[in-house]
Amino acid sequence: MTKERARKYQWYVDPSDSYTNEVLSREITEENTAQIKDDKGNPRKVYLVTAQELSKFRRSRSQLGISFRILVQEGGGKIRDVTFLPKTTRKKTTFPQPAQAVK
Repeated sequence: MTKERARKYQWYVDPSDSYTNEVLSREITEENTAQIKDDKGNPRKVYLVTAQELSKFRRSRSQLGISFRILVQEGGGKIRDVTFLPKTTRKKTTFPQPAQAVK
């Protein structure tokens, strides 16, 4: 049996607007910023965050009014967009309505 290596992920936050950039810059040190190229080759300023910081920012999105994209790099691979699927919601059970009497 081979021993599997733990995958190493680097998480990045890409602010969508100047307000979000301002909020993130107050929370994250300047040494954790990076310049990357997006899929179209345009340079982007992103913030390198830990998984715990990312979780905190995701929970605070609506409260702080911030908007950002989440990017991830696995090992030495390419930086890619992350899509978190929304939580599934249970369908509300509907019961048939009784037929109304015809007069």
